[in-house]
Amino acid sequence: LQVVDDLHDKAAHLENRTKELEESNQRDALTGLYNRGHLDEFLENAFKVAGERGEPLSVAFADLDHFKSVNDTHGHQVGDQILVATAKLLEKNTRSADLVARYGGEEFILVFPGSDKALVAMICERIVKALASEKYDFVEDGLSVTISIGYATHGEEMSFNSIDEFVNAADTALYTAKMEGRNRSVEFRKAS
Repeated sequence: LQVVDDLHDKAAHLENRTKELEESNQRDALTGLYNRGHLDEFLENAFKVAGERGEPLSVAFADLDHFKSVNDTHGHQVGDQILVATAKLLEKNTRSADLVARYGGEEFILVFPGSDKALVAMICERIVKALASEKYDFVEDGLSVTISIGYATHGEEMSFNSIDEFVNAADTALYTAKMEGRNRSVEFRKAS
C-alpha cells in the first residue's frame, strides 16, 4: 500500500512539473508575459471562436515611445526594469479573459476576446494614461515613459480575412499613433 501511495505522489509531482514546464515554455523570460508562440495559438483560436459565435474580437499593438533613448541614456538594466514594470501595468489594466504578450523588444500585443471597439478604446486609453503618469523611482531624478497603441476590431463594423491582415491593421494604427505624436491610442480605419 505504501508503494502505491508513493507512486501516486510521484505521478502527481510529475504532472505538476509537466504543467510548470509547459507554462514556462509559453512565457517571456524577462517580463513573464506570454510569448509569441503562445500568442499565435491563442489568437488563432480566438479568431476562429469569434467567427463561429459572431462576436467581436479586438487586438492592440503597443510600443513604448523612444525606448532606444531610454536604453542609450540609462542602460539596458533600467530598460529591462521598465519592460517588467510595463508588463505588470498592462496586465493590471486588462481583464483576466484578455491576453497580454510580449511581441519582441519593447512591443506588446493585447488580445481582447468578445470585446467591441468602444470597450477596447477605453482600455487602451486607460493604459496610455496609466503609463504616462507612472514615475520610475529606480532612476535618479525619476523617469517616465509613454506608450503608443494601435487597435483593430474584427467582426463589428469590419471583418478581416486572416489573422495576419487583422494584426497588420492594428500595426498600421500603431504607426498612425506614432505619426500623430505618440503617447496615444488610435483605432484602425480603412482608407476611404
